[in-house]
Amino acid sequence: MKKTVAILVGAGIGLSLRAGPEIGVMPAEVAFAADGIPSDADRLFDGTNVDKWRNKFGGPATWKLQADGTLLVDKTGNTPGAVNASIYTRDVYTNFQMHVEYRIPENIDYTYLWRGNSGVKIFGCYEVQIIDSYKNPMKPVQSCGAIYSNCPPLVNASKKPGAWQSFDILFHAPTVVNGEVQARAKITVLHNGVLVQDGSMPPPYPDKPENRVKNCGDVELQSHNDHSACISFRNVWIRRLF
Repeated sequence: MKKTVAILVGAGIGLSLRAGPEIGVMPAEVAFAADGIPSDADRLFDGTNVDKWRNKFGGPATWKLQADGTLLVDKTGNTPGAVNASIYTRDVYTNFQMHVEYRIPENIDYTYLWRGNSGVKIFGCYEVQIIDSYKNPMKPVQSCGAIYSNCPPLVNASKKPGAWQSFDILFHAPTVVNGEVQARAKITVLHNGVLVQDGSMPPPYPDKPENRVKNCGDVELQSHNDHSACISFRNVWIRRLF
């Protein structure tokens, strides 16, 4: 016999009963490592190596591991017409929670609009923008925390260059049935603990038919072919959501 839960619903002076969901099993327990990373997370970068990343062409990632355990972006191989130096997860994902920490160098060129330019790019077509937006007015859909070209951040939560910053990203892939998109991707982002994307549902960028139906793929940390000083990353992890 199916069990239901009676839930009291109050509205004005009336109360009603409705059937709630069936009581399920207890949720799985998640422990935490000494550094605070959840036990069910995949450590994509923990300061020791870049084994879980590849370059654009499938070979080893070439970004530079620093003595302090951070990862410095490498722009070698980028040209005015092509970005070849980004790194990509070797695994592919569908729905996930991701944590990324980054630092824009304190000695960045403050006269350059695109300073600190990078990003977390999902499936090659949804980019959570990284750029120095601290006292740097620019188009909202290109600013830090934007879903690039589509969704501006709710607020500007950027810190001054030199400080470590973070993104926490909840990504739900598009729902595709028989080659048709039933629901767009859904993206929630916290920037430095502040909500900047609240279930945003952007089209892919670029908005091509083949991108609309992508419901799994890799995650890219971007390198760009600009002349801005390279940023650093640390403490990157991901949890699969089912």
